[in-house]
Parts: sequence; C-alpha cells; structure tokens
Amino acid sequence: MVNGDGINLPDLTGVTTEEVGELTQLLEYAKPNDQIRGGLLEGSLLQECINVCVLRCQTTDPDLSIFGAYLRSEVSAKDLGSRATRLRRLKRICYIDDKGIIRRKDDPYRKAEELSI
Repeated sequence: MVNGDGINLPDLTGVTTEEVGELTQLLEYAKPNDQIRGGLLEGSLLQECINVCVLRCQTTDPDLSIFGAYLRSEVSAKDLGSRATRLRRLKRICYIDDKGIIRRKDDPYRKAEELSI
C-alpha cells in the first residue's frame, strides 16, 4: 500500500489493535503543520507518543528485548551466547532511563567532535 505522498506503508498484517492505535497517534504528527489539530505540536505530547512506540519496539524486537534484559541485569553475559561480546560493549555506552527506554550515555568527546564539524 502507498500513501498520498507516494511512500510505501508497511504491511500491518498481524499487528494488534493496540499497536495500530499507537501508530495512528504517531501518524497525527506526520502531517503538514496546517493540518495538525491545535495543541498537538506541544513537545511533551509528541515525546510521549514516541516513547510509547519506542517501548513497544524494545519489547517486540528480539535483540532489543535481550539487550534491555541484560542492562536490567535480568540475564547474565553467559546467557547471551554469541551476542555476549557485542552486548557487553554496548552496555558500556548505554543505560535504561527512568521510563525504561534504552539510551546512549552522553559522551563529551563525541559532542566536541560534532561541534568541530
């Protein structure tokens, strides 16, 4: 299926009603500014909508789910098998925030590089 802008839309076969609702909410932000209903552009509302989708991805994606469990110390490195080395490295630069979202730690050296570009 293709939307009005000519962008291929993903196949939603097997997607739950709850997930469709989350995606529909997010779709409200993917409109031209003059078509967005009043108050919708408030940053906190958009961020909340994105957080819901991010958390859903982290629970449904097998790799992110395992990494999240590793960050929360629910599984140990020896339980990860061949993924252990890569996830150990990622654990050094990532953390789980107070909302349960996997985030990258701030790196002052990386910020300095971005400013020099």
